Amino acid sequence: DEAVPGSSGRGELRLRLFPARLAVGWTFALGPRLALIPAVAGGLDVVLAETRGIDVTRRSSAAEPVAEVGLRAVFALTRRVWIDAHAFQGIDARPEQFLVSEPSGTSAVTTETAFTTPRVYTRLGLDFGVYLGKN
Repeated sequence: DEAVPGSSGRGELRLRLFPARLAVGWTFALGPRLALIPAVAGGLDVVLAETRGIDVTRRSSAAEPVAEVGLRAVFALTRRVWIDAHAFQGIDARPEQFLVSEPSGTSAVTTETAFTTPRVYTRLGLDFGVYLGKN
């Protein structure tokens, strides 16, 4: 949630992000239990925005293509349980600006940026997995 400029603290911009990624990597075993996987990824972030607490509630959406490079480290605790740590550096090919327009004292309308999605970002994560298949 972000404050909306010019709303005297009453307005907010609520953003929801739905990321989708497809990655390709190469596995390098560093022993029987540890593997490093350098990877490249591409995907799409769908951003839904909604303003609240101002004169008119508005909704908008944007699709932002992204590209990432990164590294995964997978450590097998047992044959069926593992931990996966990953770090990716990404770039958003088309970041979105969410603007707020308000009439000024004259007939002109002033526009101010309420939020801009980041152009460059870092994504870090830690996953815990359990394999439930046969054998």
